[in-house]
Amino acid sequence: MIRPIATESPEPTRRERLAAVLAAAPLLPPAAGVIIGIFLDSHCPLSLPVYAALFALGGGLLFAVRERPGPAAAALLLPAIGVGAALHEVTYRRIAADHVVRYTGESPIGACLAGTIAAEPSISQPDFGVFGGVMPRASRTRFLLEAETLDGVRGPIAVSGLIQVGVAEPLGHLHAGDRVRVFGRLYRPVPPANPGEPDWPLYQRRRGVLAGLSCEHAANVTPIGAPASEAGWLMRYRRHCHRLLLDDMAMPDPAGVSVLEAIILGQRSTVDRAINNAFVATGTVHILSVSGSHLAMLAGAVWSIAALLGRSRRQSAAVVLITLLLYAALAEPNAPVQRSAITAAFLCFGLMLRRPTRTANWLAASALLVLAVRPADLFDPGFQLSYVTLCGVIWLSGPVRDAWRGVILRRRAAMAELVPAFARPQGIRRLARDAGLALELALAVSVAAWLVGAPLSLYHFGQTSTWGWLNSLLIAPLVGLLMLAGFLKLVATAIWPGTAPVFAPLLAGVTGLLNHWVRLLASVPHVSFITPAPPLWLVLAALAVCGLWAARPLLTIPKHGIAIGLASCVVAGVFWYLPGRPADGELHVRVLSVGNGTATIIRFPNGRALAYDCGTMPPYELYRSTLRPALDAEGIRRLDAAIVSHPDLDHFSGLPELASHVPIRAAWIPPDFLAARRPGVVKPAAGLVLRELRAQNIPIRYLCAGRRLAGTGGVEVQVLWPPADERAAPHPSNESSIVMRLRYGGRSILLCGDIEQRPQRWLIDHADLRSDVLVLPHHGSFKPWTAEFVRAVSPTYVLRSSGKRSEISEAGLNDLMRTYRYLNTADAGSILVRMGPGSLDVSGFRPAAATAPR
Repeated sequence: MIRPIATESPEPTRRERLAAVLAAAPLLPPAAGVIIGIFLDSHCPLSLPVYAALFALGGGLLFAVRERPGPAAAALLLPAIGVGAALHEVTYRRIAADHVVRYTGESPIGACLAGTIAAEPSISQPDFGVFGGVMPRASRTRFLLEAETLDGVRGPIAVSGLIQVGVAEPLGHLHAGDRVRVFGRLYRPVPPANPGEPDWPLYQRRRGVLAGLSCEHAANVTPIGAPASEAGWLMRYRRHCHRLLLDDMAMPDPAGVSVLEAIILGQRSTVDRAINNAFVATGTVHILSVSGSHLAMLAGAVWSIAALLGRSRRQSAAVVLITLLLYAALAEPNAPVQRSAITAAFLCFGLMLRRPTRTANWLAASALLVLAVRPADLFDPGFQLSYVTLCGVIWLSGPVRDAWRGVILRRRAAMAELVPAFARPQGIRRLARDAGLALELALAVSVAAWLVGAPLSLYHFGQTSTWGWLNSLLIAPLVGLLMLAGFLKLVATAIWPGTAPVFAPLLAGVTGLLNHWVRLLASVPHVSFITPAPPLWLVLAALAVCGLWAARPLLTIPKHGIAIGLASCVVAGVFWYLPGRPADGELHVRVLSVGNGTATIIRFPNGRALAYDCGTMPPYELYRSTLRPALDAEGIRRLDAAIVSHPDLDHFSGLPELASHVPIRAAWIPPDFLAARRPGVVKPAAGLVLRELRAQNIPIRYLCAGRRLAGTGGVEVQVLWPPADERAAPHPSNESSIVMRLRYGGRSILLCGDIEQRPQRWLIDHADLRSDVLVLPHHGSFKPWTAEFVRAVSPTYVLRSSGKRSEISEAGLNDLMRTYRYLNTADAGSILVRMGPGSLDVSGFRPAAATAPR
């Protein structure tokens, strides 16, 4: 008898594996199509009939190839693209006829609105950096208002729409759901004023916010009737849980309360700024936003309790589902919460219905549901980070673990030949193995999340944490303990209020320990780094390599191919970051729009650069918001000098932060920088900035009339004021301002600082001031002697660095500017002056901003 030869089943082909994936996750193509459609409509908008035709065409193709899985999945993309584009068109581009934004114009107007507070108000203090100790910092309140009526001449007008309300004083008595009347200045969000700045109007519009309302005083916000926050069941539920958690809590650190509200209650917008910055620096800010990790901890605890009570898998899944939905209702409605809740709900339903686990299909379903309600969430950094990070955790943590496991096993085999094995007790060996496997899994998850999250974090925020993958592991035990203590207090206090004093000290202690630990990790040198935002192509390339790494078994990609891809992304990133823009033979002088202040970036034809002033009032974080993207626009990675024209805070408030991130070879100041007479905070702030510069090992030098700067690529830099003997006789700080004239290619520009009458009179009598471009002294402040000084300069272009728009400026200044080409940063945004051999070009960042002579 001849026995048949046993044969192995043939290895499935790549096409068969892809067909199996599509069969297990049929919602992946529709989700991908909806995402593509939203993206296309945001960049190349068409019309609803076109999208309907695309949907019909895709439906016909799908019917024709319905029996073939691969072509059917491809054909399913077309109708999904049409649906996604139509959703974005309807929700983003269509504005209701009664929307309050239709009553606004280019300039703010006084208005009185009545409506309902849509989200819990947040109270915060501005971050003045190193100057926080010498500047008063008043708390501000921000909240979203669902507009209902607008006071008109003949009575209230019914309106609709979300309004971003900002109040210059704290409002602690208002909550989400309260109806209020607000009086202030109604405005449309203004577009970016400087290159590389975030487009906040676009961001707000994608959130459904098309207008804002600013109020100076808390008295301008008055409640209407009884508080409505106790009316709706959801609001009552949230307020009740808030009281259960925070009542009887005595915490010396105010940041602790905000951390509890974020981690336990999901109130992300109330987090204290200082502790939020510490979480950001350590790369663990995701802890403050309720997401999959929070729901996983809660689900694991509830599942364990149900199992101990002898409940079946279906019963345990039902209990977990109810618990997670109740917890998700507490949190602010953002992408991580929605994605996590929907995915967890699908998991629980699958267990209850005894369906197989299909993670990819559930993620696609959650994305479809979220985008169907708010399509513009696709562009929200939280949405992107939430889904991309979860995908990295699910599908990339295994390859990451396999990669280092291969290295470790090879080294272990080599060590086994040299070191004989020794006997250990079986129990200890098993315990050590299990602990090692758990640690290995946790580390793989953390590294995978960091690998896919870092490119997006750099792109959206220009910052990432060097040790974020490790810091997440270091604080995870405390976060788990905090959540356990918090939920125990919630449940125990709800059942028996007398237990609150028992759990309150435990919860307060764990919260304080977590905050202290995060601050300690944030103080580690180089814990994070801030860079210019990388180009989109580099971010997509890095994510594509990570995706190919995760799909390597499916696509049969060789290991060295992934290694080459990762190395290529690293090399491309290094080459993108290190070199600045090559010298182009032009002098660039960019007067930035910084509100009430002055900041000017100068790039010479040889590529070298300096800063002439960099400050604003109030002294907000100027570097991250304005200076960093402006330097990146000019390809500048280091400064040869930072010149501070005079000791006024609005001219140097951004210098300490700039010096901590950008190498500066030297700082130049006027001779009487510390001796200048000026009341208030000027002298303490001036001494503080010098101490900060010395702490950065930046040499400080004096600059006075007669000095000429070298190494400027053919540009003649002439200092006209102050005289060298000014140090002996202190004067008001404005009169000590450094005045410079830059000449190149037969053209010139005059930078004046804040000089007043005496320096202007001296310069008119003793210097040749004629220049093609004049930057007005003292932010365009109009004085009786201003016209004479401008005529002595005889410029073609007059520039003004100011936070006051021209339409509300002094009439005398506007009349004087009628004979010049006049640009004001408050209107034009940043102003770029380009000089070449025989050429001069002056342009504002916002188009059609210059006024021609009349």
